[in-house]
Amino acid sequence: SPLLHAVGDALLTEVQTFGVLLDIYRRVPAIYANYNSYDEVAHKMGPTHRAAFRTLREIDRRIRQIDRMRTRYRGRRYALHILSDHGNSPATPFRWRAGMSLGEFVGEQAAGAASVDEQAHWAVPSADKARYMLAEWEGLERRLPPRLRRALTPLREHVSRRVTPVSVADYDLDRQQDIVVSASGPLAHIYLNISRRPLDLIEVVLLHPQMVDGLLGVEGVGAVIGRAGERTIVLGRDGGVTVLDAARVVVREPCPLTMFGEPDYVARQVHYLSHFPHSGDLIVLGAVGRDGRVVGFEGQMATHGGLGGAQGEPFIVWPTEFPYEPGALQDAQEMYAYFSALARPKG
Repeated sequence: SPLLHAVGDALLTEVQTFGVLLDIYRRVPAIYANYNSYDEVAHKMGPTHRAAFRTLREIDRRIRQIDRMRTRYRGRRYALHILSDHGNSPATPFRWRAGMSLGEFVGEQAAGAASVDEQAHWAVPSADKARYMLAEWEGLERRLPPRLRRALTPLREHVSRRVTPVSVADYDLDRQQDIVVSASGPLAHIYLNISRRPLDLIEVVLLHPQMVDGLLGVEGVGAVIGRAGERTIVLGRDGGVTVLDAARVVVREPCPLTMFGEPDYVARQVHYLSHFPHSGDLIVLGAVGRDGRVVGFEGQMATHGGLGGAQGEPFIVWPTEFPYEPGALQDAQEMYAYFSALARPKG
């Protein structure tokens, strides 16, 4: 329910903050917390909505609490790093552009009476969030003095009894839909369940002659990606084609990657994605407007997990005394080397 969701968010934020403060007092070497309430509100209301900014200010207050604790308590010296796990782009739902979901549209373009299974579940159910919060709470209890632990355990158990238990779905694993559309933000994978191996683009066209042209013709789709052996083929809605392999990029103008950002960087990311073993037989990217608004496939007002808009525009602020050269960064994964170096003992 919305009430349980809101209460779960508030409690989880408090439990996480208390856990960090307690770990600072206990001088734990490395401490992590993940505040996700802004992300959820931004998805529903938009990244610059008043409710989203109100949630962000609340997170700021919690971070200030942590910062005060780490500077006042001298049991161990801590550096405070604030990271985002992704950006957010303002979004327009695909349904608003096409009048139907992407799965419904794909079903219309499929040859014959193909059945379509559409998967686009971005929201974390309230009960799942409550279970996560209770697990965090239980972990905190183990770090508390016995008297305080005895006081909190009955309260946690009381709350736990009111949370819906995990249910195991009764799946028929022998039953498969002809087509599966799996969407995440402005990115969607389309699987044709005719072969266990990934299909090449030409095979998709032979099986469903209208599908690729239909996708490229509908408002809201920015590009369609397929494979040709080790190569990646990107088709744009304006007739442009980009062919990628590990060594080169061949473009027939207009370049279909331009709307998503710097073309060379986007080309590397698209080629990398398309050759994961479980990537779709087709990959669909939501269109990006001139204002940076991205078409998403999940009914959200803010989106991420694809390409285009503010989600792909990172920034970094750091104290000048830190020996850091951000100009060398090309990918978020490269931050790992920096944090690994911090964790290594000096001398």
